[in-house]
This record gives sequence, C-alpha cells and structure tokens, in this order.
Amino acid sequence: MRNDGADSKGEPGSELTRRRFLKTAGVGVAVLGAIGGWSLRSSKQATADAAPKAAPAKGPRQPIQRTITLHVNNRDYRVIVDTRETLAEAIRDKVGLTGTKVGCNHGQCGACTVILGGQAVYSCSTLAVQAEGAKITTIEGLSQGEKLHPVQEAFLAHDAFQCGICTSGQIMALTACLNNAPGKVTEESIKAGMGGNLCRCGAYVQIIRAGLQAAAAMGKS
Repeated sequence: MRNDGADSKGEPGSELTRRRFLKTAGVGVAVLGAIGGWSLRSSKQATADAAPKAAPAKGPRQPIQRTITLHVNNRDYRVIVDTRETLAEAIRDKVGLTGTKVGCNHGQCGACTVILGGQAVYSCSTLAVQAEGAKITTIEGLSQGEKLHPVQEAFLAHDAFQCGICTSGQIMALTACLNNAPGKVTEESIKAGMGGNLCRCGAYVQIIRAGLQAAAAMGKS
C-alpha cells in the first residue's frame, strides 16, 4: 500500500518521503561541492602565494657603442664599434680591408690571423676595443706597392695554397713566426710557430717549403 506521507487523520506524517529525501540530499551535495571547491581554490592560492616569485626575464644587453682609433697598416682609422665587436669584424666592415678572412669564427682555424703588436693573433676572438692603440698589420699591409713581401713571393713560388680561404692567415702567421725567430729558422720551428693555422686542402708541405725560402730571403736561415 503506497505511503503518501499522511497519517490516518490526513496530517503530514513523520516518515521521510522519497521526494523529500532526494531534495535534502541534493542540497547537501551542492553545499559540500561548494565548500570543496572553495577549499581547493584556497589551497591553490596559498601554494601560489608561498611559491618564490621568479625574477623578471632579462632581455639581451643593449649595445654599447664606442669610438676608437685602429692603427692598421700604418694608417689611423677612426671607427665606431660595439664593445662586443671583434677585430675581424671591425677590420672587414668598418675599415674595409677584406683580405682578412673569417673561417670558423671560434679561434680554431687561424684563417683570420693578423699581426697585432708584433704577434700573430686570431682577430675573430680579439675584441676591437682591445686593439686600440696597437700596431695592426693585415695581408694588405705586407707588400710595398708592387713589391711583394718575401713570404708572399715564397707562397707563389711553391704553390702554397689551393682554395685560398686560409692563405692570408697562413701568410700572416708565417710572417710573424719569421719576424720573431730568435735564431736560425728550421722546418721544426716553422711547424711550431704555425701550429694553430689549419689548411683544409692539406698544403702543409708547400707552406713549410715557402717558409724556408722566405727565411733565407730574410736572412733567418
């Protein structure tokens, strides 16, 4: 027999009807859900507040320009450079002497060799601002008019080059090696003096022969 929630006198009964039960349960679930959601949001917010604040990301450093004087091949060049600019870049792009080549651009092959203050240096790993005030010699500064330097003549005589990418650096390194030789130049001293200059074409035998000829012409043999 169906129980509609009324007693024998027609008044509402004390028994919990199915409809009232569902309504009550629904309200309870909604309240619990709201409390749970609020608790979860509060927990996340507390965690976010407790987490260390990340430092704001820094962008690339803005360039710093300087005006310097480069003394190249007995001439002064007043140029504006970035303080991060290499000597190779300044020589090629600012001074306009493109005989200096850039090979690896990491100071490993020697193609960019110039003579700075009497010493052979990799111009791709030397800052332009470091060279201010020093005497710089590039491949363009070796010859005197139409007269080639003894090292240049020896390179031609012995075909001490093939593709030519490394040639200017080889010539500059050999010139510094011979200029700074304390005594008689030998095959071994040339190898030691030019150990950082690579020739991908493998013209090392001809380069050494050219070095010995140039040493004799310069009175170093």
